[in-house]
Amino acid sequence: MVSKEAFDLCVNNDLINLAGTFIGDSPLLKCVRSYQIRKSNFLFNWHPDNKSSIDASPDDSIGLVGIIFLEDDRENSFCLVTNTRNQPKNPTANALQEQIIEFNKPEKHVKINAECGDLLLFSQDMYHRHIIFKQQKLDAMWFQIIGASKGTPESICVQSSYLPSGSLALPILDYLGAGSCTIGYRNPVTSLNSLSYNYTLKILVFITSNLFIRLVKKLSRSLRLIRF
Repeated sequence: MVSKEAFDLCVNNDLINLAGTFIGDSPLLKCVRSYQIRKSNFLFNWHPDNKSSIDASPDDSIGLVGIIFLEDDRENSFCLVTNTRNQPKNPTANALQEQIIEFNKPEKHVKINAECGDLLLFSQDMYHRHIIFKQQKLDAMWFQIIGASKGTPESICVQSSYLPSGSLALPILDYLGAGSCTIGYRNPVTSLNSLSYNYTLKILVFITSNLFIRLVKKLSRSLRLIRF
């Protein structure tokens, strides 16, 4: 977390106490990241978040998901299915096609009215969707809190200056997973296969153009050394 504001929000005492009461275990920050919803991007279609950090398979961990809206959600794009929970025995953490059809019915989900600065908290086994159809983008911050005895957190980097001094830092360090076994990286792990065609094309054009420029400069230097 490079933002002091983001750090303060995630380690808020009231939030930690609420999470501990809900989970029934010592709360542990599983992950935190900023994300951006793009218009008509279906990456965040119906899914729950009670899943392993390692292989994304459903697990029986209890936890809370928090979303802080960094812009007004003018179309109430975030939706929750209130009466359906993802079970650990399910083969996948993503909604099945028949579930997607059912959840898309207006009477099956609740749309969330959120403005910039609002915090939304919900149980991680609830199916939810975040897709915009009118706005070009929507920025938000996302984090997840689980019980210390269940699940494995991601690696979270924090500037030491954000921490309080002395013994006050100890409970926060425990909450951030200091000394706990982590997966050793942060999700999502990005590869070329996970990037869109347009974004991959931009990267290839950038690399190719830079290689061409370097080749031309090298050739120019070589020609200057040749005497005719």
